Amino acid sequence: MGRDRYMAQAIQDTLLPSEPPQLERYCARSLCVPGEKVGGDLYDVVRLNARQVMFYIADAAGHGVSAAILALLFKHRLRLFDETGAPLRPAAILGHMNEVLVNEISAPGVFVTAIFCLLDIENGELIAASAGHPPLLVHEAHGRVRMFEHTGPALGLYGNAVFAEREILVKEADRVLLYTDGVFNTTEKRPLDQSQLIHELQSIDDRSFVLERILNKARGDQPLAVQDDLTLLLLEASSGISRFDHRTNFADADMSASSLDTNISRISQAEAKGFTVLVLEGRMTWEYSQPFFDAVIGSIERGFGVIVDLSRCIHMDSAVLGTLHELVESAQKSVADSKVKIQDASHSLVRTFAELGMDSVLRSIQMQSIAIPKTRATVEASDGNLRRQQMRLLKAHEVLASLNDTNRDQFALVVDDLREHLTYSSGMTSPR
Repeated sequence: MGRDRYMAQAIQDTLLPSEPPQLERYCARSLCVPGEKVGGDLYDVVRLNARQVMFYIADAAGHGVSAAILALLFKHRLRLFDETGAPLRPAAILGHMNEVLVNEISAPGVFVTAIFCLLDIENGELIAASAGHPPLLVHEAHGRVRMFEHTGPALGLYGNAVFAEREILVKEADRVLLYTDGVFNTTEKRPLDQSQLIHELQSIDDRSFVLERILNKARGDQPLAVQDDLTLLLLEASSGISRFDHRTNFADADMSASSLDTNISRISQAEAKGFTVLVLEGRMTWEYSQPFFDAVIGSIERGFGVIVDLSRCIHMDSAVLGTLHELVESAQKSVADSKVKIQDASHSLVRTFAELGMDSVLRSIQMQSIAIPKTRATVEASDGNLRRQQMRLLKAHEVLASLNDTNRDQFALVVDDLREHLTYSSGMTSPR
């Protein structure tokens, strides 16, 4: 990575939000992929008060350090509240930011496109205003996609610019998609266009993989050749897990997209160079924690080291995370030379390991990867022993809770509930 690209990437990393806020009856997901020439994409989801949420996406013109600095100025001068502490409306925000850019940086080719959305989470009323940005899309629960064009020019072009607002009712299970124009420039051949984006949004059945599927469609059958940053932000009017996914390189994005070709989550294994290679694919949720544990322990008992390949893993829940940490530490304490190593974890997974204090897991990540055997056997699913699964869940969360005070507070209720349920199911006490 060149010096300019490194600097631009470092600036952009400071602008991206770390984690989404808690939203009742809504969930927010993002996917941000840097281009070959890092630009000025930024976004955020901000809980303003008990009822209102502001979410936005912006794209500073240009590439490299200049675009990143423009985005930095935008973020620094951004105001979401007025002098009284009341939330500003989207049009007022755009008007203020337009004045900032015109008065402080006015120059040819210097501008920012943006969309700001103010959502009332109690009644679903959304107020949106757009400054020269690609159209906002609302995918309704029954299938129709509504497109809302920009309501004013890009920021920084005209001192007297006026920004109108659109009022949209977001109903249960509707999805609101914001994106930057990088989604249309991922391949040199057959680039995705607006109509294809709408069609892809309508055709996705599995709502958990919307952004990954859009990325996969955008890249077509070609390796990623992103010239511009690509950022997607989805707000869905249904309960679910919110997550922000920031990729640091093309490999992360390319692998995650291609790994979803079959839309399957599974664990497979093979022997290679004296190791058992375990490949975790898709979304690793609690159902996979016991089979994963059994496969690793079985290999160690046979005297094999274990390589856990995460190149195709796009998500781990707390049960799998705790199980992974337990297995790594157990192997490290073993007198045998059977260790658990990890390879090709995405940036988002590594960030999760760090945030949870999983230091042993971080130290087990090897820089040089081995090739994944093409022929692998699928690890059989859980044997259906409910109590065994519950004990695995309890142990995994106890492991995470033991790492630091933050984790202990975060997982305290889960640990207590699992302990109580297991005690009661054994007939030792009565439930409360």
